[in-house]
Amino acid sequence: MKSSLVKAYFLRHGFEVRDLIDAYYGILTRILDELWNSLTWTRKGKRLISCVRKDKPFRKSLRDECLADWAYSKHYVDSAIRQAYSMMKSWRKLYLKGRAGKVKPILKRKFVRIKETLYSCRDGVLKVSIKPFERSITIDLKRTWLWERIRGLELGELILKEDVLIVTVRGNVELKVENPMAWDSNLLMLNGYDGARDCEVSLKKNIYGA
Repeated sequence: MKSSLVKAYFLRHGFEVRDLIDAYYGILTRILDELWNSLTWTRKGKRLISCVRKDKPFRKSLRDECLADWAYSKHYVDSAIRQAYSMMKSWRKLYLKGRAGKVKPILKRKFVRIKETLYSCRDGVLKVSIKPFERSITIDLKRTWLWERIRGLELGELILKEDVLIVTVRGNVELKVENPMAWDSNLLMLNGYDGARDCEVSLKKNIYGA
């Protein structure tokens, strides 16, 4: 039986990327402000329910405004928009559960989400675009400690911090199940069978406290 595998590895670097990280933080904050200001609220009973605007004209206008004075690769803006919507979605879930108030979510740490359209990896050499045709960072993963662990796996999203690059990988692994057992449940009993033996577990105690 196969199962998907996702792992993340931390790789220290010495690249000067503070300007990109600060710019990304600024554009993400700006997008969050726009999404928050565009919220609509409807009353259901005693509660106010929020709705985040997601229509294509709004998203296009938001993207165009952000790109107007953006000096880096365009897909960083797309990453920031996607991240902002993800943050708003998480906030809304917490709000509906009563675990968050009507307060705009904020980014507590500075980092950049690097989509797969922003980098290439050939023969183990990872190249990340910073500015199109002008600036990039290159890492030969074959010369790093994590190469033997990620070789053969598919690279996913990268997360860039000032001194660390988080590399995510995904792939399929073969799961071996030893001594499988089939279970059948009813109101008061679990009945199991492993191919040779029967097993019964009473649920009376859990239901009646007996």
